[in-house]
Amino acid sequence: MPVRVVVLSHRSLFAGGIASRLRERADLVDVQTVDASLPDALDQLRAVAPAFVVVDVADTAADRISIGQVLDLLPEARVIRIDPGSDHVQICSRVRRRARGVDELIEVMRQFDAD
Repeated sequence: MPVRVVVLSHRSLFAGGIASRLRERADLVDVQTVDASLPDALDQLRAVAPAFVVVDVADTAADRISIGQVLDLLPEARVIRIDPGSDHVQICSRVRRRARGVDELIEVMRQFDAD
């Protein structure tokens, strides 16, 4: 089953290109776009309930919706921030791990260090 993805932008050519390229892999990814400048953008995100929300960091109009708002609305989702001027992405999430002591804290650190 394809993973559900929303590209959140406001007329960003870069974000539009990302959405187009992802759609070429329809066997793996179900892509929808949401215009971040619309008043019902958060309602659209909630309705789609994506596993990933892709954001172009250079799309200043998309800043109307914060990463925190997206993660509050969709706590299981991951927000992927893409910078057109870089070959890296930033992944934001509300991942929580239990750590009842130093040993468990170190184990959590090791899990994330392995990524």
